[in-house]
Amino acid sequence: KKHIKSFAIHVCTFTKAENEEKIRDKLRKDCYTTFVHKIQSKGKASFKVRIGPELDYSKLEKAKKNVKKHHKIDGYIVNHP
Repeated sequence: KKHIKSFAIHVCTFTKAENEEKIRDKLRKDCYTTFVHKIQSKGKASFKVRIGPELDYSKLEKAKKNVKKHHKIDGYIVNHP
C-alpha cells in the first residue's frame, strides 16, 4: 500500500487555548484552511496552529510567503499528520 505524503504549514504554538483560536480565525478569514493540533507532553497541553493539509508542496511554499508578508508570521512546512 502506497502512503500519500501531505504537508502543512506550522504557524505557531500556544499553551493557552484561547490564543490559538484568534490566529486560526484570522487566517480562516483570509481563506486558508487552518486547524489546531493539540499535543499533550509531560502533562501539559500545547496547541499548534497549522495551515493545510496539502498534497502540493509548492502551494504551501507560496502560502507560507503570503502569511509572512501579510501576517508577519514566519511559519515552516511540516509533514502531515
